[in-house]
Amino acid sequence: MKYGNVEFPEGIGFKCVHCGSCCKANSSDVNTDEQRMIEAKGFTDFLEGKVGDITRRIRKKDDGSCLFLTKDNTCAIYDIRPAACRLEPLIISDYDYENNTIELDINPAALVDSQFFCKGISVQEKVPVEEIAKAAQTSVQEALEYFLRLKGLSITNKEVASLTRQHFIQDYMITSRLAEAVSKLS
Repeated sequence: MKYGNVEFPEGIGFKCVHCGSCCKANSSDVNTDEQRMIEAKGFTDFLEGKVGDITRRIRKKDDGSCLFLTKDNTCAIYDIRPAACRLEPLIISDYDYENNTIELDINPAALVDSQFFCKGISVQEKVPVEEIAKAAQTSVQEALEYFLRLKGLSITNKEVASLTRQHFIQDYMITSRLAEAVSKLS
């Protein structure tokens, strides 16, 4: 399945059931625009990282869950949640800058740990492709802009694109290895 330049994994369906599993597993990254929207809702002091970091994360609560996860497993900022949250339970597995395609796969973390298993994954459901595709495109654009600033190069420079691709591949590989290690412990 494909939407624009975003390729989805075959045979995966998803509909958020607001179980909170993804929010319990980790907190999300935010970009500057997302930070401003969250602040406009009246939230302050919610970031771990600094402005300019490629991964500025929302702080975690003492139990390790996202700061915005409520007691009834809903998201306090659901209508303006960051692109990284909108991608769940998918993850960018590759960014082919030469063909301008973004490949998505199921986030391995959403499958292995029974405590964090995504209950919205289902072959009967349709994936909200437009929303997830836009989130993937936003994530790639943010990474491109970060490496552009880091290297001081043009956004069309192949080195910027290559670093962006490496970032997503490494992130996917790390997530996969962690999920594999967790599954062996279970």
